Amino acid sequence: MADANIPVPYSFLYNSKNWESYPIGLHKKNIAKNEQAQKNTMEKVMKLLPGIKKSSKLLVLSRGNTHVAEYLAHEYMCTVDVICDTPEQAKIVEKSIASKELGEKMSVKHNKFTELMLDREHYDIAFSLGELYNEDDTLLLFKEIARSLVPEGRFFMLEIFDTFEDEVELAGYENITSMDNILRRGRRADFERVYAKALPEKSKQYYKALVEKSAENGIKGDSLARLKKLHDFAENNAIMWGFIQFQKRNI
Repeated sequence: MADANIPVPYSFLYNSKNWESYPIGLHKKNIAKNEQAQKNTMEKVMKLLPGIKKSSKLLVLSRGNTHVAEYLAHEYMCTVDVICDTPEQAKIVEKSIASKELGEKMSVKHNKFTELMLDREHYDIAFSLGELYNEDDTLLLFKEIARSLVPEGRFFMLEIFDTFEDEVELAGYENITSMDNILRRGRRADFERVYAKALPEKSKQYYKALVEKSAENGIKGDSLARLKKLHDFAENNAIMWGFIQFQKRNI
């Protein structure tokens, strides 16, 4: 008989037809199922961060991705505020939260990411997992997030970066920039670099796995063409995913 005091593990769901709305799924030695790969990603993120408590206040930026914020609320039972870029994205997140009965721990708002006005020194950790890579200039956003963090609060990013080794021509990726540029913007926003790691080989593995499973997962037409382009960009080292963790600088 299950112990009522032990929470049921969060169940990752993955819609392969919406593959582009998820952050990179981390595979280990063998190609994992998409749900397991996403679970691996979140577990890696948690290992890189200071401990999250029930009293922690978290901020998650989302363009409709639900599992990042839901995982945090479910696993740690802490307060999670989700900010979406558009009303349509907020409705998607609200619907998913309601279906999982997480409304008591989560709130959803919509506000353009480049025009955020957040409470000062409110959040312990802010997250962007695959949400900001195509923003043209994130400096003002970084400054607002830094202002909203408590002293020594963290900002964790997992994004696609341009290596500038080859031209990336694909709608929705016109504004991606390098990891070095993001780190420079972080410094200008009073962030200190805690951790930064590029994932070129994991990126190749991730896109290869998606392409190999595209037929059985129903990825076809324009979606498959976009996937193959990203696969080729990764293979040619033109793009890569990577982790960045910032800490608010004490001034």
